[in-house]
Amino acid sequence: LMPSARHLSQSKGLDATGLKGTGKDGRVTKGDVIQALKDGVELPPLNVASTKAAAPEVGAAVASPSAPPSAAPPATVQPGEVSIPTITTSGTYTDITNNNMRK
Repeated sequence: LMPSARHLSQSKGLDATGLKGTGKDGRVTKGDVIQALKDGVELPPLNVASTKAAAPEVGAAVASPSAPPSAAPPATVQPGEVSIPTITTSGTYTDITNNNMRK
């Protein structure tokens, strides 16, 4: 399956791996999936459990095996409790113009 065909079939909740592909090396293209939907080809429903295990969503939190499943979320910090460090600027700055070599 090409990525666009996989995305389209997954968004429709269908499994397009059984289609005959017309793309390079027989790969199923987005056009194949669209044509199959227009023609009314019966596609099997997508097996959600295997898809989620094979490709987790981007940004999804991965549970650590050592953490208990009922662990409480970390406590939130109130804005008044955070200490902001003070930055002091001391010293001098001398601006040196570029010479011919650095222009």
